[in-house]
Amino acid sequence: KAEAGVLETDSPAQALEKLSHSVTEAVEDESERAWFTERLAPFVGAQDEVAGVGREEAFSAWRRYLEALAAQRPTVLVLEDLHWADGALLDFVEHLLDWAAGVPLMVLATARPELHDARQGWGGGRRNSATIGLSPLSDKDTARLVAALLERSVLPAETQAALLERAGGNPLYAEQFVRMHVDREDSGEVSLPETVQALIAARLDTLGPELKGLLHDASVLGKVFWTGALAAMGNSSREDVLAGLRDLVRREFVRPARVSSMRDQEEFSFWHVLVRDVAYQQIPRAARAAKHVRAAEWIEGEAEERVSDHAEILVHHFQQALELQRAAGEEHRAVALEPRLARFLILAGDRAMRLDMTAAEASYRRALELTRDSSTRAVPLVKLGDALQEQGRLPEAEQAYEDGLATLRAAGEESLTALGLLGLGRTLWRRGETARARELALEAVSILERAPGPDLVFAYGRAAAHDALGGRPQAAIAWAEKGIALAGELAIENVVRHLQMRGIGRIELGDPGGLADLREALDLSLRLGLGIETGTSYLNLGELIAPFEDLFSSIELLDASLEFSRRRGLVHHEMWTRSARLLHLYERGEWDELLQEADEVLRWDENQGGTQIGVNVLLFSVLVFAQRGDVTEAERRAEIFLPRARAIEDLQTLTPALVQGALVYALGGKLDEALRLLEEFERATRGRPNWRVLDLPTALRVCIAVGALDLGEELLAGARDATENRGSGLALVTARAILAEARGSGEEAGILYREAARGWSEWGSVVQQAYALVGLGRCGDEDALRDGMLIFERLGAAPLTALAA
Repeated sequence: KAEAGVLETDSPAQALEKLSHSVTEAVEDESERAWFTERLAPFVGAQDEVAGVGREEAFSAWRRYLEALAAQRPTVLVLEDLHWADGALLDFVEHLLDWAAGVPLMVLATARPELHDARQGWGGGRRNSATIGLSPLSDKDTARLVAALLERSVLPAETQAALLERAGGNPLYAEQFVRMHVDREDSGEVSLPETVQALIAARLDTLGPELKGLLHDASVLGKVFWTGALAAMGNSSREDVLAGLRDLVRREFVRPARVSSMRDQEEFSFWHVLVRDVAYQQIPRAARAAKHVRAAEWIEGEAEERVSDHAEILVHHFQQALELQRAAGEEHRAVALEPRLARFLILAGDRAMRLDMTAAEASYRRALELTRDSSTRAVPLVKLGDALQEQGRLPEAEQAYEDGLATLRAAGEESLTALGLLGLGRTLWRRGETARARELALEAVSILERAPGPDLVFAYGRAAAHDALGGRPQAAIAWAEKGIALAGELAIENVVRHLQMRGIGRIELGDPGGLADLREALDLSLRLGLGIETGTSYLNLGELIAPFEDLFSSIELLDASLEFSRRRGLVHHEMWTRSARLLHLYERGEWDELLQEADEVLRWDENQGGTQIGVNVLLFSVLVFAQRGDVTEAERRAEIFLPRARAIEDLQTLTPALVQGALVYALGGKLDEALRLLEEFERATRGRPNWRVLDLPTALRVCIAVGALDLGEELLAGARDATENRGSGLALVTARAILAEARGSGEEAGILYREAARGWSEWGSVVQQAYALVGLGRCGDEDALRDGMLIFERLGAAPLTALAA
């Protein structure tokens, strides 16, 4: 806020304008500015939290913004009282230290030793971090400090000796002693309290009731406060408050800010936080509670549209008031505050969602404790489900959603019910229950269609995704076009998901124009500065462009997706992209790198509790284990991914799982099991030629190995109507070659294998080229056989040659 010049009293529009100007000044790359602005906006109160933006992406945006500032001029970031910071801020500071590089940036933080209690090992092990422990002043230095502040060199010997003993090297004690000495100089009575707190209290006792009351009100607001707040809390005029504050400035209890963070408000802060603490403790409990309520009401009134930006402060004030009233036996007053506190707890939870899921969960749970009426529990329950889901605690999230939905349905809250259904559906999808997740998405659509709005646009996109990934292209296109049309009516620009799903559906139906939709989705997401949507656009286009162009084009886009994800802190999407790249590493024959990548991603996935990413990793790594002869490990992995793929049901996961499982069992000599999986593959892809053709060459090789020539013919027949492109054409040529050889038509097979070998080489698949060369060798071309076998030997894939024979 300070860097952008955003005031606490600015409207969201004013805050956004100032932030945009700051980003434009700091960030040279125009294509990045929208992304920075959208991710920084919630932290200046310009807009609510951005859906789908995770903690890693937020940290990346903050860090890169600070790096951009430091690139323009040497920058010092000062963080005071870091011991009060929450876990998310401490995590960010550590992220900044670990990742910031190449710019003149210094982070200077002050903290009490309690910081090490909250975060053991703080700063340890970092070469770019140093901790300076402040030791107590020596008696000599304390005496020099007192002399400098008093502007005299000598105190009475007894007074100085007592001062040095009780100060104990604490400069604040010495400073406050001098202030008290000045306050009481006329009377000549200067005592030496035992502690610095007692010394400050003694100074406060020298104040008249008006000034003391002013300090008490200020202490309720915090270390920083404003004249308008004090006037409202004390029912005083701004002029009287300002006059009193000037007196307190002269006495060095408070100090004015050079620039106020609120328009038309003079801002002050306590000289030291201990002055604030002592003043606060002097207020009677009942009066303290009332002051907290008045402080909260003033802040809420000033915040207006940006009230969510102050949610945590409002929670603090209402929480303190409620606890103080309960302690004073005023239960009826405490109960009356519960709905107000619950409201701001929910807003605070919303703000914490992308940074600290634990804090968000705690806010929602506390709000639930305060909602006595069952009809008001639904919203925090559904939001609790969101927080639990993001932590990977899917069973708990499901229960929270179910409880919230039961209440919402009973209350007839249709819009909130629909959002709860979509949240529950996402949880189930992540658990692999895709069929039920789709049912919930369709139910949400039917509810939202009664009163179309922005939420319906989102729901249409979710429904389109379920059908696109589930092999229902016509339905996916229909949902996507409904969403695009409604978005146009509502002036909503973000239809990235809808364009993606329409493109996927069109491609499956044989319309290469679907690539144009995918390219438009990528262009739109980049223009809007989106995060996860941009990464997904790169990924979807990268995976689907390969059959139309080649593996090299696909790799370029997947690498762009990976680089984008890392730069933006999209860890989950980075891992998804790394799992997708495993297929390319397999086809290119980079198997050692594949296994290394697979191990790293699997470890991450296991720490997340297991997701679809882990299934993808097992699918591609199993090919290497099986074909390098480690059938035991291959079967172990197949036994894990096959049931999970069946539960997921999405064809993008199920079809390769069935074929790769069949390959594993065939290489292990379990021919009956391999045949059953091939038959299941035939049923799953019946009438879906584009899904069948992707894995057709491997499926037919296994068919021949298990003696199922008729099934192979059936699989080929069902794939002939696949979309015409380079990838499907090469797969069909290879399949025809395999079947021609199996029927004994060596000459025909040789011609087809030669065409396949040349085509796969140009397309970029070393593995498929090797298969075709060995096939050509079996048809009499010894040079081709030698070249193919050399590739297999380089891959360390002796069992592969056995199956190819």
